[in-house]
Amino acid sequence: MDNSEYLPDHTTEERVGYLRLAQEARHERAETCRRLKRGEMTVCQFLGARTKVTEGTRLRKLVMSVPGYGVAKAERLLVELGLDGGRRVSSLGPNQRACLVAALD
Repeated sequence: MDNSEYLPDHTTEERVGYLRLAQEARHERAETCRRLKRGEMTVCQFLGARTKVTEGTRLRKLVMSVPGYGVAKAERLLVELGLDGGRRVSSLGPNQRACLVAALD
């Protein structure tokens, strides 16, 4: 089955532009997580920002960016809260956000 009819036709310049945008978003997301790790930002501030960068962050990455949380502790917390670490911050409801802030701040 040929899926080429469903794929958008982009020029090389357009593809390069999209790749550049994706790279910038990854760098900005990484910098935001580093700020959280250094204690320059709280989880409440992170969740309150509601930018494309913060909303696109996966929960596991967010929790592991909090000082004192590694892989095991982050996974344990997410299981206790009933959250899947693969979900993005944008998919959290208000009660889930409140529980996450209460547990991490």
